[in-house]
Amino acid sequence: MTHEKLKILFLGAGKLLSLLEYFIKAGQKQSIELEFFSFELDEFCPIGKVANVIKSPKFNDINFKKFLISFIVENKIDIVIPTMDSATVVLSSIKKELKDLGCMAVVSEYNLCYIMNDKILSEHWFKENDINHPINSTSFPKIAKPKLGYAAKGISYIKNQEDLQIFSQRVDLDEYLIQDFIDSDEYTVDAYVDNDGNIIDILTRQRIEIEAGIVNKSISRKNDSIIDITKTILSIPGWFGPITLQFFCSKNNPIIIEINPRFGGGVTHSLYCGLDMPTWIINEFFSKSIEHIPYNWKAGVLMTRCRRDIFYDHCH
Repeated sequence: MTHEKLKILFLGAGKLLSLLEYFIKAGQKQSIELEFFSFELDEFCPIGKVANVIKSPKFNDINFKKFLISFIVENKIDIVIPTMDSATVVLSSIKKELKDLGCMAVVSEYNLCYIMNDKILSEHWFKENDINHPINSTSFPKIAKPKLGYAAKGISYIKNQEDLQIFSQRVDLDEYLIQDFIDSDEYTVDAYVDNDGNIIDILTRQRIEIEAGIVNKSISRKNDSIIDITKTILSIPGWFGPITLQFFCSKNNPIIIEINPRFGGGVTHSLYCGLDMPTWIINEFFSKSIEHIPYNWKAGVLMTRCRRDIFYDHCH
C-alpha cells in the first residue's frame, strides 16, 4: 500500500528550519505529504513554522523513553530522526522496539551512539581503531572539552602549565578531555550509510567561519585523504543514516575531532550540493533502493548563512 502521508518526528530540530524545508521538497517529488513533529524544551522555536512542536522531557530524563514510545504509538509516527547527540543515545536504545511498532529510527547502533556522545570514550575508540586523533602531549597550548559537551560549550583554552593547574583546581578533570591545541584547516564530512551498511556518499566541506560550534560559512571541497579515512570509519558495522564527522587537515594529514551520528548543523550545504538525504530516508522507509552516483556532488560551492526572523503572534 502506498503511503500518501508520512509522519516524521524529530528530536531537537529546534532551529533547523532549512533542513525540514528540504524534507518538504523530497516529499513533493514523490507526491507524499509529510507531517512533522519535533520534541523541544521551548515551544516557540523556529521549527514551529513547519512542524508541530511538542514540549518534552529532556532527552536524558529518566521518563523520556516512556514519553517517546507513547507519543509514537498514539500518533502513529512513521520515522524518528534525532538531531542532538543525547537524542541519538536514547533513540538507539529502543531502535528494535520501534521497528516492531512499524516505526523507523534513523540512528546508528546504541554502542556507537553512546561512545560518540562521550568525548573521552570516543578518544579511546579512535585509539582502538587506529584512527589519527589529537593527543595530549607535554607541550602547550591545550584545549579542554567537557566530555559530554556540545556546540563548543564549556571549552577552555590552556596556555601553559600554570593555566592547567588553575583549571584543575576549579573543575573535575575526569569530566574533561584535554588535548593539544591544533591550528589547522577544519573540515566537516556529511555522509550517509544505508540500512544495509552501504556508504551512499561522502561530502567534504571546509569550515571557514564558525560561531558557537556551528558553521556560518563553508565551501564544498573534495579532500581525498579525508574521504579515504571516512570510508574506513564508516565500514565499521553499526552506522546508519546521516553521519557528521569533523577533521583537522593540513598537508593531507586528517586528524579526527569527533563523530556525530546524526544530521550536522550545516548539513544543508551538502544537501544543496547533491546529497539528497531526505529522499534517501523516505526511500529506506518504503524499502526502495537508493539510486545515486557517489562523489558526483558539486565542489566549489560556498555556503554563507544569515539570520531569519520567525514571529509568533498572541504570546503572553
